[in-house]
This record gives sequence, structure tokens and C-alpha cells, in this order.
Amino acid sequence: HLGGVCYLYLSTPTGERLVVETRAEEILPVGTEVSVSFEDKKALFFDVITEQRLR
Repeated sequence: HLGGVCYLYLSTPTGERLVVETRAEEILPVGTEVSVSFEDKKALFFDVITEQRLR
């Protein structure tokens, strides 16, 4: 947690990595399965090699 923000570092069954910013107050144990939904216009995407923002 960083103040009121929590960052979840996730991986999908196919190996993609996600970092999700949330306002959740519950701390989840490593390995917990979660569902994620988001507004497309608020999502940021980065190149895995250059780490440059794509959008």
C-alpha cells in the first residue's frame, strides 16, 4: 500500500504481466486468483522490452 493506493502485480495463465492500481484495502496473499476489469480509455500499455508507453 502507498497511502490509499494499492498496486497488484499479476500474471495471467498465458504469462502476461499486469500491474493494477486499486483502492482496495484488503491485502491479498501471493497466489490469490483475482478477476480484473477496467475502462479501456484509462488503461496504459507498455512495450515489454523498451518499457516505453504504447498508449
